[in-house]
Amino acid sequence: MKKSLLKMLLGSVFLAFICGGFKIPAQAATSLPAELKKAPESLTVDNVDCGYYSRVRIIYLMSDEYKKALAKDDDISYGAQIDWKFSTGDDWKYSAEWDKLEKKTSGSYWEFPDADLSIYFDDGRGGGREERLFDFYNEEDSSWYVDEGWKNVVPSKYLINLKRFEGDDEKITVIDWNKVSVDVRVRFYMRQWDPDLSEDVYVFTPWSETVTYGNFSKDYENIDNLLENPDFENGLKGWKDPDKVWGPEVDETGYLAQHGRFYTWGKLSSNIEEDKNGIARTRIYQDVSLEGYKADETVVFNTLLCNYDQAPHDMGKVTLTFLDKDGKSIESYSQSQRNPNWNSQTIICSIPEGAAKVRVSLWAYRYVGSDIDAYYDYCSLIIKPEKIYPVVITEKKNRETAKKGDTLQLVANNTKTDKASAYTWSSSYNTAATVDKNGLVTFHTDAEDGVAIYAKDNESGVTGVYWINSTEEKNVSAVNDQSKPVDTPETPVPNTAKFSKLSKAKKAFTAKWAKVKGVEGYEIRYSTDKKMTKAVTVDVPGIKTVSKKITGLKGGKKYYVQIRTYVVSDGTKVYSDWSAVKSVKTKK
Repeated sequence: MKKSLLKMLLGSVFLAFICGGFKIPAQAATSLPAELKKAPESLTVDNVDCGYYSRVRIIYLMSDEYKKALAKDDDISYGAQIDWKFSTGDDWKYSAEWDKLEKKTSGSYWEFPDADLSIYFDDGRGGGREERLFDFYNEEDSSWYVDEGWKNVVPSKYLINLKRFEGDDEKITVIDWNKVSVDVRVRFYMRQWDPDLSEDVYVFTPWSETVTYGNFSKDYENIDNLLENPDFENGLKGWKDPDKVWGPEVDETGYLAQHGRFYTWGKLSSNIEEDKNGIARTRIYQDVSLEGYKADETVVFNTLLCNYDQAPHDMGKVTLTFLDKDGKSIESYSQSQRNPNWNSQTIICSIPEGAAKVRVSLWAYRYVGSDIDAYYDYCSLIIKPEKIYPVVITEKKNRETAKKGDTLQLVANNTKTDKASAYTWSSSYNTAATVDKNGLVTFHTDAEDGVAIYAKDNESGVTGVYWINSTEEKNVSAVNDQSKPVDTPETPVPNTAKFSKLSKAKKAFTAKWAKVKGVEGYEIRYSTDKKMTKAVTVDVPGIKTVSKKITGLKGGKKYYVQIRTYVVSDGTKVYSDWSAVKSVKTKK
């Protein structure tokens, strides 16, 4: 009797459970994934487009996992949390508050501090790339800094007052990034309204890797610099200005000095006449005696260089020219940049036999506008008796060109190791291409002006460079002994050729042009795309050849064609600019 009653009671409980008499708490009725495993990728921090204030630009990529989750449901909203701390024993600013908020479920409690954060690029759903300006000037953000503004954000010893314009009494206060650095990390969150819970539900990615920006002066401490007035704090003292157009400037263009309070550029360079190729150039230079130093000792030259952000970008070019006792050039080395980010340009070479002095030249080339916008800050020239090995960067498939959406895998080698973790990777132009900690480069534009990817040896500080889409610089191969100059700036750029006629033929065309004096050959390139993407280049050696038939093409197809000339100097070809684009349609 008791057993039967117990069975009846248990059966009733089970039936009630099945029919809903007893309920398990409902799961969230959303399409959010249970978790997100991938952190934001390719985090970079720089000061491009940051104007006069103490801002940094933060760029990061959304993982495919995150994009797929967003694509499932338009009701999913998303955001990014940027956490930061100054590298002076500081604590992370927002993590503690965010960790508390994570434990709450109601959306009304989510009030993320932004530090005047604003989305600067796209929303991430299209290309999955976000670019933000992060402002440390928080006087208006009193809720998080208790009406103290700067005092609780940056210690006063890390701030400097600058005049906005030369001769103007107005001053601005900025962070002295030469003395302090900031650590930055990023994570995403997704949010969706849950009707069953009547509140928002959240899911987070892990934090990204931490990236440090600033403390630039550490690279120049305890260096026996042979250059006079290397940071231009004393105007152009020690530097020769043959064109009388250079001068030190203070953030006039919005580019803050990276070391000290001044940098130099060709402020009156609109007076410089263009050469026969339509390019205006000017320079300042300084001669350094090599007395007391021996042949084969290592010379390391470094400078900070950037260009105004207006395409086609002007170019800055640094050269080291070794001169004998009579002032005759023995060897010359160079490196150039046409991108609007401050970057280190490094030349490492050996003192040649017979060298009495070395001439350090800072060049500026104008490609657009009235002024030559090539800016220099802090130059160092040191000589070390020990052998310093350059960092050589190669690409797995030997590619030197790329377009939007492409990825290239780079490998750095200092003769000791090729582990990516032994180097700090950076891009000269993050808007065009970013590089992650493993040397993987991702292109966000076609980067027609060229992009330099840098790998800085974490032990020696030596920086290697790999150029992509560059017509100015050639990459050094791993087998090159690097004892020869890569480029000789005294070699004049040859004149450009012009097509006199393009004649169509069956699945072919013939190009004719007028002979150009003083050149050693020509190059023709052709493509079915007017922008010359995936163009095929044909070498036409010899000064006497003035025509070339291009065969093996598609019939009835329109081709775009260009030509340029070249001369050979020390085994390296020096090219003219490409001619204007002409078109011809082949016969079927």
